[in-house]
Amino acid sequence: MSENLQAKLMNEIKELQQIKGEKDKLVEAQKKLLAQSSELENVLTEFQFLTEANEIYKQIGPVLVKQGYKEAKENVESRFNFVKNELKKHEKMIKDQDNKEASIQGEITK
Repeated sequence: MSENLQAKLMNEIKELQQIKGEKDKLVEAQKKLLAQSSELENVLTEFQFLTEANEIYKQIGPVLVKQGYKEAKENVESRFNFVKNELKKHEKMIKDQDNKEASIQGEITK
């Protein structure tokens, strides 16, 4: 009986460590998304000071390519929306990992 209980406890501890590792990866990805979101928000703020008469360039690799105002703004807005949606997904996944972690910790302490 004791060995069975000990094996169960070890399995739960391994599962808990795995969940914590996955959560750490999600948190790192969330930090990167937050940085991208902040950067894109700054770019959108800069667009408020521009007009269609201004020249806008997009960096593709080592080359700067001229891009229209409307196209550039739409690209940045769509990327910003994508990043916001990804942040929401990551927040939900982190919350799910927290719930799993709490559940397993509850099982361990029983």
